[in-house]
Amino acid sequence: MKLSVYHFTDLPRSYAVLQFEEGEEGRVLDALKSRSKEGTRGLIDFISNVLGSEVRGVSIAFGTLNYRGHDLGMAYLRIELEDDREYVLEVYRDSAMINSNTGALEALEDIKKLMRALCPDLREPRRPTLVGF
Repeated sequence: MKLSVYHFTDLPRSYAVLQFEEGEEGRVLDALKSRSKEGTRGLIDFISNVLGSEVRGVSIAFGTLNYRGHDLGMAYLRIELEDDREYVLEVYRDSAMINSNTGALEALEDIKKLMRALCPDLREPRRPTLVGF
């Protein structure tokens, strides 16, 4: 997977873009669908374990984004942790977008942890791109 993280230096915000490489397409989306079948409690326990903080709130939904006339299956995942970290993920077959209220390095580590836990055989990002504004 390819990972770019953008950080706004005067705000506690980060934005990340993941691009899944050949053979990885759809796997994170499928993993989220599978995890959601365990119910909210299972998802909460999973996230808490992976990110190392109790979950204050979690939302997950599946649907379709129509982008330039093309329907794309997607998952929406919002995570709010007791240590005040927040993540909003939009996961598509070929990519994902993540918004966070953390700095770039923390977002990078948390995203990698979450992706590894969802799909352990995803390739490690090659030299992730970190950009500050």
